[in-house]
Amino acid sequence: MITLKNKLGIVYFIHAIVLCHLITPLYSKNNLPYIEEYRLENGVRVLIAPNYDNPIAYVNVYINASKLDDYENQIGISTDAFYAMGQGTSKYPSEDHIRDKLFLLGSDDGSFKRFHMNFVHGTIQDYFLKEDLNEGLELISEILIHPTYPIWLEKFLSSIVFAASPKTSLIRVKNLPYKHNLHQYANIYLHIHPKPIASKKKLLKWHHNFITPENITIMVSGDVNAIYVKKMVDKYFGDWQPSNTIPEKRNYSINLNDKTGIKLRFIHVEKNKDALIDIVKWAPSTSDKQLYAGILARDVFGADGFSSRLKNIHSKFEYYGELHSSLRKHPTIPSIQIRGIIQYEGLSRLYNELKNEFKILSNNSITESELEYAKKTKINYYNNRLHNPRQLSTFIQDNYNLNGYSLDEISNKWNYIQSVTLEEINDVAVKMFDPNNFMMVVVGNKDSCATFLEQFENVEYYEHTEELRASASSL
Repeated sequence: MITLKNKLGIVYFIHAIVLCHLITPLYSKNNLPYIEEYRLENGVRVLIAPNYDNPIAYVNVYINASKLDDYENQIGISTDAFYAMGQGTSKYPSEDHIRDKLFLLGSDDGSFKRFHMNFVHGTIQDYFLKEDLNEGLELISEILIHPTYPIWLEKFLSSIVFAASPKTSLIRVKNLPYKHNLHQYANIYLHIHPKPIASKKKLLKWHHNFITPENITIMVSGDVNAIYVKKMVDKYFGDWQPSNTIPEKRNYSINLNDKTGIKLRFIHVEKNKDALIDIVKWAPSTSDKQLYAGILARDVFGADGFSSRLKNIHSKFEYYGELHSSLRKHPTIPSIQIRGIIQYEGLSRLYNELKNEFKILSNNSITESELEYAKKTKINYYNNRLHNPRQLSTFIQDNYNLNGYSLDEISNKWNYIQSVTLEEINDVAVKMFDPNNFMMVVVGNKDSCATFLEQFENVEYYEHTEELRASASSL
């Protein structure tokens, strides 16, 4: 008989095996493993990816609901409703009961490996021994379908006070650079104030509207039998009734390539010791034929490798905290973002170094060797995600749901990357890195940034107070 202690040991061992897969030499195989795709009658999408190299089952549930689905005048309701699903269900009446169940299933801390919601989607993920897959799916179905939202939660959720810190300010204002359709949720962290009361009625309403079969994709990967997975998914999710009342998703489409010039929004924070800078520039969307050239152009500029242009800029500074870039390939918010934390005395120099690099990149400066290195790095990145259940499921779910690719399109990503020419990457770089067209947000002390601010004719000033929240709708 397998005891809890033995089961935990097995799970730790499995996690070690999975980690080894992440650090072993990369595979040369450039295609997806076999993935079965189908829908339940109620609309739940299911993906199954057997992989017998790893003696585990990994469940990844993608939920098409996000922080952007907050109701008017109820900032934070989406987050509250999502996380509170894990506080009690019909079968597991409290968080303690859920934690106990997860312990029995091998969790080292009584929590899911991932239970998270962001501005795009929600997700529930975890490893299970293959003999525990049945119970793992049952627990997840309880949380999704039968949350009870215990009454005591109301007092807890309504009493939460959010406070911004210099370290987190940049993260919290990450949507502020966008010119249009600034969502109010981005501003809740910019000041200290109590959240609106999240009543059980409001939580249940949000759950009814957004946690529906039509909004769910379940992916199971690892050492699993497809016939058995189908049986279990149907058992726990098949009777779930579709809502048929899903509110229309808000359109947050923006155009960062409309030649609006350089826009600066400055948020004054009296006690900030460093400046936080966030630059947003246009990037091709998932439907744009230049998408893969844009992906490689971003990697040339600011990939995590040591050869990127951004790393070269980074190395020139003795007074920086963090500096990195990311590429949002979401269909409605395509953009490249450059974020950093830097001491005030280096702010002007950093800005000018970045702008100068933008100018160089927009002038057909990407070389054949940079392109080939970017291709090799990106293909290795894709390959490294094919043979580990967790990495594979995240890779597939993000591309399948977030970016709207079919499995065939995902399997061709390698070919798309390989086919990008030097002319194509330089053509898209001209638009992506236009040095005279981007939106920028700086968070810091206005007096300490005075020299930097003198470079700009038009600056939108905001205080790190309730004033910013009140003005959010006009941004």
